[in-house]
Amino acid sequence: MDYPNITVEISTKNRLESLSHCLVSILNQSFVHKITELIIFMDGDFVDLRQNYLYLNILKTLLAKNIDWKILPGRNKGQHFNHQKALEISKNNWVWRLDDDNVAEYNVLETLIKHTLDQKVGIIGSLVYVPDPGFFPSSIISPKIEDSTFKYAVQLSKFVGIKETEHLHNTFLIRKEAGLKFGYNLNLSSVAHREETLFTYQIFRAGYKLIVDGNCITNHFKNPQGGIRSFNNPGLYQADENIYFSKLKEWGIILNKYLPIVINGGIGDNFCFKHILKNIKEKYKGKKKIIIATVYPDCYFDEPEIETTSIFGAQILVGDISRFDPYKIGFDNQGKLSLLECFKKIYL
Repeated sequence: MDYPNITVEISTKNRLESLSHCLVSILNQSFVHKITELIIFMDGDFVDLRQNYLYLNILKTLLAKNIDWKILPGRNKGQHFNHQKALEISKNNWVWRLDDDNVAEYNVLETLIKHTLDQKVGIIGSLVYVPDPGFFPSSIISPKIEDSTFKYAVQLSKFVGIKETEHLHNTFLIRKEAGLKFGYNLNLSSVAHREETLFTYQIFRAGYKLIVDGNCITNHFKNPQGGIRSFNNPGLYQADENIYFSKLKEWGIILNKYLPIVINGGIGDNFCFKHILKNIKEKYKGKKKIIIATVYPDCYFDEPEIETTSIFGAQILVGDISRFDPYKIGFDNQGKLSLLECFKKIYL
């Protein structure tokens, strides 16, 4: 098949160790012959990689594989500026965006590139595996933009085959023409919170298909240093979140709101809790969707409108689940409350 040539672009900030692993994963692609250009933006300290023996060998190997590489200084204003510049200067019509702490398995490009021949496709993503905590349960994954502030992107859950989505996360292959129609939101702060969601959803809104191919995996090792972790300023994230909410309002998107319920106990605890479920549904009707984390989802077979997930899923969604523990409530009240009264105290 006459697949297109590919430009790879990486924005990095003071992460020389993880960047080397990312570059080696590019060299090890089964379809490395389709990569003709690599653009690296250094958004932190600019380092001449040729002065490092490991990088010198990597760069020489890139040239040996006919990959024209360039290393450019970033504007130190955030990765979204670099991603935008890469779209503007790339020689090819498809741009593979990778984070500097991504390690793509050998078949990622081979798998993604096959979808480029579909003219309706604007962006293609692989699965994204984060070793800690691992792939997320499918019950806390959603392709819908309406769920984007509670559930997670499709790429973070393991599946086989292809799924369509309204937004993507972390790494993907972009049709340059589609990307340049809208570009990245350059009003975001230097941490560029929500930049992938804003960028990819615009392309979905324009009528392009966004797909995730579950037959390949890109590892995301989430370097705890450098990159956006260089900024210890929660205010930047909140400012970006405000921009995100403003854009959703402009687009007419009404976010789904969820009420998480965690029943981290035996089957009897679940049946006890069900005595107040009707009251909870009445209280939150039209306000919030209910999602119950439980080891016994079959207890809710007669509640088709209620979503369930695992206890692991709840830990990802809400973090510390101890506040949902009725036995802790009972202990704090010197054992004066019944189990049902403890559930009422938590949820009603």
